[in-house]
Amino acid sequence: MAMGKQSKRKRKAGSGVPYSGHVLGAVVDALDVGGGVLGDKTAKRMFAGRSVNTTSKTERLEALGQELVNLGIVPDVDWQAREPGFRKDLETYDVLGEAIGLMCEWWDELMERVQSESVEVRDLSSVGRGFLRLMVVDVALRMVSWAYLADVLQA
Repeated sequence: MAMGKQSKRKRKAGSGVPYSGHVLGAVVDALDVGGGVLGDKTAKRMFAGRSVNTTSKTERLEALGQELVNLGIVPDVDWQAREPGFRKDLETYDVLGEAIGLMCEWWDELMERVQSESVEVRDLSSVGRGFLRLMVVDVALRMVSWAYLADVLQA
């Protein structure tokens, strides 16, 4: 299962909108399903936004899908009965794992685009100074314009 470019990057905590690994980690914590492969070292690396190979990622996503089915959040479906053309070995958690993986890839690409196109402001004091400078220039232009118009109108 292709997971996108996020697996090759480490995302700093607290640096804006989270990548999919962080979101999945929060979901696992919220559902309290951090046992088995969802609680191992590889899963922790994945949930921290660090690099994990595709096979390991697929295992963790399928395990999360299985937990969603076990908790009753997602209904279990007999895929063969519902869609006769589907594989006989297809399970709901396989479909969920694939869907979650595709959504993770989409989310990570969106976050990469947002990060690449937005400007990061580190020191907010410079924003205030810039605003005050623009305000001074605006007031000066208005005063000069007013004085010029006043002279023209009096003549």
